Amino acid sequence: MKNNLEIIEKIVKNVHCIVGVPRINTRKQPHVQLRAAIAMALTPRFNSLEICKALERDRTAVSYYKNTHDANMLYWKDYDKYYSVAQKQTKSVFDLESGNYDLKTLDKEIEVLLERRKKLIESEV
Repeated sequence: MKNNLEIIEKIVKNVHCIVGVPRINTRKQPHVQLRAAIAMALTPRFNSLEICKALERDRTAVSYYKNTHDANMLYWKDYDKYYSVAQKQTKSVFDLESGNYDLKTLDKEIEVLLERRKKLIESEV
């Protein structure tokens, strides 16, 4: 099993790839939103120091993300979308790396995602 920092790094990399926002050190949108959303998705499984280190922020930033999360979900455009992606990736990668995943579960999730994709394609046509 990988250590927590390696797992967090993998989650962060996956989320950035999925939403199409490059991982750069800036205070501009949407980078700030994405960092905050990732930090909040990681919070239930990892401690603040690990999250700070992976996101290259100090602990006060993670504390601020925690305090503003509910308001961000309501008022910050796209934050809820980023948070949803980050939550799914956190659960998926953490479960996979910690051995809480099996092939049957993965196949079922793929089946559900393919069905969801099919419905989205049909609704666009």
